[in-house]
Amino acid sequence: NPLGSLSGDDNQEWTMIRVLDNLSADYEVLPNLVFRSSWAIDLLNFQEFDFRNSRYGNGRNDGGTRSETIKNRTNWLGTQTLTYDNSFGSNNFNVLLGYEAQRSSQREIRAFGAQFPPNANLRTLENAAIGDPSSSALSEFAFTSIFSRLSYNYDYKYYLTASLRRDGSSRFGSETRFGNFWSLGASWRLD
Repeated sequence: NPLGSLSGDDNQEWTMIRVLDNLSADYEVLPNLVFRSSWAIDLLNFQEFDFRNSRYGNGRNDGGTRSETIKNRTNWLGTQTLTYDNSFGSNNFNVLLGYEAQRSSQREIRAFGAQFPPNANLRTLENAAIGDPSSSALSEFAFTSIFSRLSYNYDYKYYLTASLRRDGSSRFGSETRFGNFWSLGASWRLD
């Protein structure tokens, strides 16, 4: 969405396109056995261009300045699970197995220039007499996990839950890229 002219020959424009979406589907493989696939995506493309003519209020006699910023981000997350849920008399079971993966990447580029010719058509950075070195940054990470959970209860009074997962992340150290995590819980319903 361009903002258009600010004052005199000053000009600032920006555009942003963002896509956010969540998708999921369930499929009953067998009675009491359900496969679920879930996906989430976040895509961003942002561009900003700012030109300040020295004749209109930037306070410096520099022939005008121009800055440009471009950002691109991609983030997705996928989760696949298989759930078995059944009862045998007073014994009730729920077993979950799953796999999850995520990847994120963000890149940003910035550039700046000053001392433009006194021509309104020459506002792009290649027309600047002075240009600061462009800067760029890249940030990325990835994550993957295998997980399981067993839930059992007897007559909806005595409960037992156990879970185990193995997570791997690019943010973990290279010698400890993966870690195992577990939990165990029990409860008793008094009423």
